[in-house]
Amino acid sequence: MTHRALVQRATETVDGYNNRLAPVWATHLAAQPCYFWQPSMGRGEQSGAQNYRAYGYQVVMPLGTDVTERDRINGIVDRRGYSVHPGVFGIVAVVRKPDHLLLTLETIT
Repeated sequence: MTHRALVQRATETVDGYNNRLAPVWATHLAAQPCYFWQPSMGRGEQSGAQNYRAYGYQVVMPLGTDVTERDRINGIVDRRGYSVHPGVFGIVAVVRKPDHLLLTLETIT
């Protein structure tokens, strides 16, 4: 696989009054081998009177990788460490295929 992903996992904490605090994102998988791409077809969305196209991203990871929809990906680099996409992605879906995992991503702004 030609790319590497930084997969982060949130740890939730509570304060002294048992109120939830904002999640703290920590590295879960550093330099996880993957293949990242943006499909050429986007999906159409409608927001009020405006139509727009939302483009998603996809990643393939080896079968057995410990990744869930609650994780996020913070940047994709190639094998030499050059940035392919610096953005932060939320994982929308993890689909198990016979020989790999297919992740659908959305950008987090």
